[in-house]
Amino acid sequence: MTNPIPIAIAANFANRAHAGEGQVRKGTGLPYIIHPYRVALLVEEAGGTPEQIAAAWAHDVLEDCPTYRDEAKSVLPPAVYALVCELTKAEISPGKRVKGEAFMAEIRAMSPTAKLVKLCDRLDNLRDVVSANKPAWAQSYAAESVEVLAALTGFDPAIGPQAERLVAAIGKQIAAVREWADGTW
Repeated sequence: MTNPIPIAIAANFANRAHAGEGQVRKGTGLPYIIHPYRVALLVEEAGGTPEQIAAAWAHDVLEDCPTYRDEAKSVLPPAVYALVCELTKAEISPGKRVKGEAFMAEIRAMSPTAKLVKLCDRLDNLRDVVSANKPAWAQSYAAESVEVLAALTGFDPAIGPQAERLVAAIGKQIAAVREWADGTW
């Protein structure tokens, strides 16, 4: 059975942080916490550890909730906080995050533990990209997802046996997003 304590701490903190920032999911108007919830479910289905599931809940807090960054270090269990830090894009200047090759280098350097969470995050984002109703942005995100998947394909088997299933699902989702954005769906 999964240890619920780090998961509950991370879920409660992420909910409070995203709600405190007034965040909603692009294109849906739904509370943002829906995304971390779904990522956490995917990580659990893939056999993730309690720390990975907890990190899935909190994975966007450091990037998207500046008011809660300092609090995250004291609220989240150390292993979860370390994993969330690994999943957070580096900040190159206030409000500006790495992109392009620097982002891909970060992904390639991730631990197998972080890569599983990143795969689940990317899959959930791809499932939602159409709801923003911005075909050009969807095409761009799909293209970036191909690069992200390539950066993750050298993953260590320690990611888990479900990684292959996640990679296949991401590939199908990229194709679906491209078809929608091209109007051929």
